Amino acid sequence: MMKKILLITSVLVLALIVAAFATQSEKPNNGDPGNEIPEKVQEIVDRIAESHNLTAGQIRFISAEEIEWPSACLGLAGEDEMCAEVITPGWKIVLSVADEEFTFHTDLNGEYIRQK
Repeated sequence: MMKKILLITSVLVLALIVAAFATQSEKPNNGDPGNEIPEKVQEIVDRIAESHNLTAGQIRFISAEEIEWPSACLGLAGEDEMCAEVITPGWKIVLSVADEEFTFHTDLNGEYIRQK
């Protein structure tokens, strides 16, 4: 219950910060012209932006690493949560909004997303 409250609070604070620094750009700003965002990661970033009520232009792409998570909970099991102990391929994606970094763990297709 406490984790849900913290997650909701984090999302609300993030939304307020983003609203204060809103931009109208259509694509995430990756900050480095040589740092291309893989197509699948771009789809996941778009999904994260939509779920947090952000425009893609408000997000700065930091990094994406393809990774094998140690469980179906993407390495982020809650205190009272049971997770299948199975290797789950996915992504570790780091984004920045208003100069604050956020790390997301996803499955390979980005259908299952957890925030660290």
